[in-house]
Amino acid sequence: MDIVKKKLKKTDFLPNVEGNNGETKAVSSFWSEMIEMELKPDVVCYTVLIDNHCKSDNLQDAIGFFDENIDSDLEPDTVTYTALMRGYCRQGNVNRAVTLVNEMSFRGIQPDAITMSTLYHRILRAKKSQFRH
Repeated sequence: MDIVKKKLKKTDFLPNVEGNNGETKAVSSFWSEMIEMELKPDVVCYTVLIDNHCKSDNLQDAIGFFDENIDSDLEPDTVTYTALMRGYCRQGNVNRAVTLVNEMSFRGIQPDAITMSTLYHRILRAKKSQFRH
């Protein structure tokens, strides 16, 4: 195992780990192992963490990882913003999701079809919910 760790450190290779369905424990464990092996996380790693925490209804930690991503001088991409936007929408905060889309544009990151579709559907869902109450 020590040979693998040395090789990973040497190449800065990051294994492909996806946290689906809010598997926070597995993703957090992987994150800890990366830090322990002194591997530098990239935008994809942060995006997996953000998405995973949002799916687990742990928006505060997702926001913390988003901020840490930016503080690490890594530029979040469309996928990163969309993951956080979904987290805000899951919590019913569509206004904050719209603000994120505006922030993306301000930073020169173009929202893609998935970003806009997600936002559109969440706005419709929020409107339907308003009319029911």
